[in-house]
Amino acid sequence: MYFTVKSSFQYTWPMWITILFCISLLLLGCGVGTQLPPLCTAARSGDTTLIEALLGSGENVNERGGVNDWTALMHAVHKNQPAAVEALLAGGADVNATAGARGRTTALLLAESEGLTRIAAILRAHGAR
Repeated sequence: MYFTVKSSFQYTWPMWITILFCISLLLLGCGVGTQLPPLCTAARSGDTTLIEALLGSGENVNERGGVNDWTALMHAVHKNQPAAVEALLAGGADVNATAGARGRTTALLLAESEGLTRIAAILRAHGAR
């Protein structure tokens, strides 16, 4: 049995199964559905009240989570949450922590690569290099 997609392409059932299987592997590798620790979630949403409560209850300010093993500070930067960045830095976050596939990504590198000049300035003021 054949399916016609645009008149010049024909795919058989086995080919569709292979395509769907490859897409599934990509989604699994990208960590779709990966649970983040509460501090990382709060950092991503910019919830400074929750950040302060979690840190006050003893949560590790440098907690990591997600497929890139980013710190909460990196998650806050990635989601452009300057208030969360400041709250995490006030809580003692390591401004020069590294993570990512090659272990070279820093919060400052994320901010600069995403054009977040305000956050980059905050990070530099706290010793980011």
